[in-house]
Amino acid sequence: ADLNPGLVKETLKKEHPEYSEKVLEEKTAEKVEETRKKMEEKFELEKNEGIDRALMKIQSRIDQFGVSEPVIRKGPQNTIVVELPGEKDKESAKEIVTRVGRLTLQLVNDEFLKKVPFDKKDRAGNIVERDFINEAKRTNALGADTEFSWVQEMDRFGVAKNIGVLPVFKKVEVDGERITDARINFDQTGEVYISFELDRAGAEAFAAVTKASIGKRLAIVLDEKIQSAPVIQSEISGGRAQITGSFSMEEGKTLAAILRSGSLPVPLKIEEERVVGPSLGADQIARGLDAGWAAFFLAFLFCVGYYRWSGMNVTLT
Repeated sequence: ADLNPGLVKETLKKEHPEYSEKVLEEKTAEKVEETRKKMEEKFELEKNEGIDRALMKIQSRIDQFGVSEPVIRKGPQNTIVVELPGEKDKESAKEIVTRVGRLTLQLVNDEFLKKVPFDKKDRAGNIVERDFINEAKRTNALGADTEFSWVQEMDRFGVAKNIGVLPVFKKVEVDGERITDARINFDQTGEVYISFELDRAGAEAFAAVTKASIGKRLAIVLDEKIQSAPVIQSEISGGRAQITGSFSMEEGKTLAAILRSGSLPVPLKIEEERVVGPSLGADQIARGLDAGWAAFFLAFLFCVGYYRWSGMNVTLT
């Protein structure tokens, strides 16, 4: 926040009524400058700590992704350099590195949803009418405690698609940081789902919300997109739960890895990417051979020019 010299001056005046107006002005300027420097130092410290935490999170994610001998280091100007030798799935690697991975569990506002006309919703109950969504936002029909979140599913090509919105309460019932483990599993029909476990505090919060909200829907929100919104059938204790959806094997693997390693402290974006193929090694070998032949001919010419025939015999031998 910006400093208010007037408030600083008033505070100093109360603490030091003996100050003259001139001294008060000088002390106020000193205090403002001192505070400004402290704020700048604090900002720089938080920025560096954020990069350090992001570096650790990326390292954890890459380790779980299964890349051998990765190189992850700080770069210039608040950048992080990631080198993944032998990794062919570039898009999955980028998803692992950059996705924030913020998971929250939030209750769906079913009371508001009941008031929405049927022709504004799809068969699953998601609101799909754009004009209705925009009008509800414009008139603040949701109220201060509720917001729209997009419901996301994968199409047949494996591309994430927003299919509609649901009104969810802004209050986070359980934060994804409480997740201690996440694994990919298969149900009896072969569908992929992610099972996860919560720490003690997360398990208690999860048990409390499921006990108090039987019959209501609990949205599983990942990076502000609803992945699933199952109906709470009963209290879920023990700290174990599942995320279900139309996940492919690779999507489930990526999501589980992100949930295990936790969310990034700051959002990241890719400034530059390069793919180095095996042709680089071939080029180096070719250049080495060319250099070897050039050195041989130079040595040959020198020996012949200096030692004549004996030099030629020695070189050829």
